[in-house]
Amino acid sequence: GNDKNNQQQQQQQDDQDREPAEDSDNRSSNRLDSNNGSSSSSSNNNKISDTKESTEVESTRVEGGSIASTSMMLTQELQELKETLSQQQTRKQELQDLVLNEKGRAKESLELRNQVQDSASTTILHLSKAKERYNWLGLEYEKTGVEGEVRCIFSQIDPNEPERPFSCTVAINSRTDLFEVLHCEPSHLVAMDTLDLITNHMNEQDAQAALNFFVRSMRRAFQAHLEETRTPTRNQA
Repeated sequence: GNDKNNQQQQQQQDDQDREPAEDSDNRSSNRLDSNNGSSSSSSNNNKISDTKESTEVESTRVEGGSIASTSMMLTQELQELKETLSQQQTRKQELQDLVLNEKGRAKESLELRNQVQDSASTTILHLSKAKERYNWLGLEYEKTGVEGEVRCIFSQIDPNEPERPFSCTVAINSRTDLFEVLHCEPSHLVAMDTLDLITNHMNEQDAQAALNFFVRSMRRAFQAHLEETRTPTRNQA
């Protein structure tokens, strides 16, 4: 019976001795687990940190590329806008120049029209005065139907018959470009040497002066020769 009791006590003592050892083992195991957990957590944290930094770097790179691309696009758009503005300014200047040119042409056209109207009015006035003067002097012109020929018809020469016509045809020779007095009516009034003398003086002057000289000279010649033809009649009377 004593041996059995001794064995039980010894078993209890062994059990008590094993409990601290197990507790120590458990605590060591817990510490290892804790250390392993801490190490694993630290490693995970480091991985997360590295991933975060990598993500931030990638994000920064992407953002940088996006900003550079956007900046380039804005620069291109700005350049296009500048070119468009320059083209519009050039077109505007062209339109302004065109308007100025049109205004200048309109002004020139108006001035030219006014000049033409003034010239036409002056010409009509001169022609009217000339017609009145020629009617008073008794002079008319008519075409003969032959190119370069004009017949001058005089009146107011014969005092006894003021409306009596005296005519003379003048022409320009197509070969020599000189004036010629072709014939007169009545033909016997003016001698040929007188006509030749008048013609020579005409060809020494310009056209306008020559015609004026011709009209004055022929009127005087008609009057003089008409007076000569009537002088013997008065002497006989």
